[in-house]
Amino acid sequence: MAKQRNNDKILPRAVTYLRFAVADTDGHKEAVAKHICQRRANELGAIVVSVYTEIASGCTDDRNHLKRMLSDLAESGEITYVIVPDHSTIACNMHLYGRINWQIQQVGARIIVATVPLEHYEELKTNQLGALHAVADWATNEQLGETSNKEGESSGPANREEPEE
Repeated sequence: MAKQRNNDKILPRAVTYLRFAVADTDGHKEAVAKHICQRRANELGAIVVSVYTEIASGCTDDRNHLKRMLSDLAESGEITYVIVPDHSTIACNMHLYGRINWQIQQVGARIIVATVPLEHYEELKTNQLGALHAVADWATNEQLGETSNKEGESSGPANREEPEE
């Protein structure tokens, strides 16, 4: 894909990620979300090269379009911004948000939230300890190829049995 120029300046490239918990039957929510994301891209002087839209829960990163977007970002290496309407579009909790944000940062892009005014904008900074936990969880799950134990229960601390003394 050819890079677009504006007065001999290469424009930053962006993608837009839209996630809805329920189907938008009349298309109004999707149209508004696309509009505010495009407006933010214009404010940044960026060109939107892809829009990823899906109906899915924000409580998991097992989402087809999210996975495709992360894969495309890694393959391209030319995307500067991932523009979302609000933080909850990425994830419904900080642990998951940190993990996805980390993956986006690893390919040189950053999340931009369209509903936060640019003059007051500061990218959400993930708590360092939370980021380390998220990365460790992600790496462990990637190595194991699973997210739960044999019985299908969470392997989190609440389900661990204490050894008898």
